[in-house]
Amino acid sequence: MKRLLLTLNAQREVPEGTAFEDMKPDAIFAHLPDGAVHQGFAMRATAPEPESVNAVVDPTHGILVVLDSVTDPHNVGAVFRSAAAFGARAVVMQDRKAPPLFGAVAKASVGATETVRHVRVTNIADTLIGFREAGRSVIGLDGEAETHLPEAIANTAAPDWSSSWGPKIKACVRASRKTATCWFRFHHR
Repeated sequence: MKRLLLTLNAQREVPEGTAFEDMKPDAIFAHLPDGAVHQGFAMRATAPEPESVNAVVDPTHGILVVLDSVTDPHNVGAVFRSAAAFGARAVVMQDRKAPPLFGAVAKASVGATETVRHVRVTNIADTLIGFREAGRSVIGLDGEAETHLPEAIANTAAPDWSSSWGPKIKACVRASRKTATCWFRFHHR
């Protein structure tokens, strides 16, 4: 946290010893972008630092979610929310094409970018191959797949799977069938 601005009412809500600047509600707006709102709090923070792929590759380190070419900040935020809800260890994203984890992503994630770690990689296909070589099961999402998600998870029978989402994941598999253990689709009723 770089800077915390609080109104008198908001100061009652923070732990004792927290460093902050006392401000009137109208004065806080001068420090916010146009159209932003506040409820007595405003904070300037840095984006969370990514973990290395080596920190999460071990299959005993929990579920990973891999995003390929998912660039919309609201979608990335929603994936972080889902990852938090399902207890994922980390979200793996491309280092150049994924949006930064502040602003719209942080807002859409409703704080999940602060609780679910993230990993930035250069090449998703190579990363998925590395996960497989390390003993992870990799489950890919494809709308045309024959297997449904519950079957895909049951067939992996391990808590080490990595779920891969994005429009280019299927192309990665065509390039190298080593990237995914199996493919699934959501069941539509």
